[in-house]
Amino acid sequence: MGSIHKRIPMAHREKIGTMLDDTRDALGGGAPNSTPEEGVNLVEDWIVILRTQPEWAPMVGPLEQLRDALDAKDFVAVQHLLKQVADEASTVAEQATESYRQSIESIVVDLRDFSKAMAK
Repeated sequence: MGSIHKRIPMAHREKIGTMLDDTRDALGGGAPNSTPEEGVNLVEDWIVILRTQPEWAPMVGPLEQLRDALDAKDFVAVQHLLKQVADEASTVAEQATESYRQSIESIVVDLRDFSKAMAK
């Protein structure tokens, strides 16, 4: 099985790179740097791009639930779903190339920190 990076078309690789950066900025190292509405838009962008990648399909369902919870401002569900998305992203990171792996692992830490902060 080849690396995920090699199977992603160039345009998608560029978009994913930008989205990884935007996600890390939005999560702000585990402290919120965005509004729920901005979160909905970012999650929707991820859903669109990940639907084109069969290897990342397990993340689509939890992201759809996260988008809906953010839209409804159901922060109890958001807190739980952030952890679920972090777990799925951790699995994806294991199969990613080194350049993606580092970014995804950083986002996983931020997602978990963000979820923990919401629990307080």
